[in-house]
Amino acid sequence: LTSFPESPEGTLDQRFKSLAEYMSTRHLRKVDREVFVLSHEGYDMHRENTLGKKFSELNASLQQFIEELKAMGIWEDTALVMGSDFGRSVTANSNGGTDHAWGGNYFLLGGSVDGGKILGTYPEFLDERSDYWTGRGRMIPTTPWESVWNGIGQWMGVRGDNDLGWVLPNRNNFDKCALFSDQDLFLNGEIPQTACLINDGDGD
Repeated sequence: LTSFPESPEGTLDQRFKSLAEYMSTRHLRKVDREVFVLSHEGYDMHRENTLGKKFSELNASLQQFIEELKAMGIWEDTALVMGSDFGRSVTANSNGGTDHAWGGNYFLLGGSVDGGKILGTYPEFLDERSDYWTGRGRMIPTTPWESVWNGIGQWMGVRGDNDLGWVLPNRNNFDKCALFSDQDLFLNGEIPQTACLINDGDGD
């Protein structure tokens, strides 16, 4: 590896370096697609808002990781999804922090990502005037989490409603036309959004 120091100081740097080392062995392991989960703790900010500090840490580690993927020649074939197991309230609590909530924002990065845009429906109001407001700064999501993974699944080669439904068990709970296709997310996507109008179980 060329982008990481021999002994990274931060825990996140160490995790990204270990992941890059493992990805570099993909030919020896004879795999052509993989999914990894990497954790970055410290976002449960009930007592104070340190989001800027956490994002700075993440950005520095991501920069090294992305440079390493570019050096390996696989950045164009990689998608990074940044998300959380729960959202945060859009208003502060009495400690200046935020509490658990429903809706949240998620980021998708990658060499083939059609970036520079925001997908989904942003609420007109972020208070009690909104139909999505449940109180105490909590908003009901307007776009399902499955929407992002539907497009990523297609980009990774999963085709047809049956296989996509197996990969995403909650997919059938939502209108197919509310789910993103790989053409919505990636420059080299192959499935047009209009494919949602077709009942295509096997991907033909």
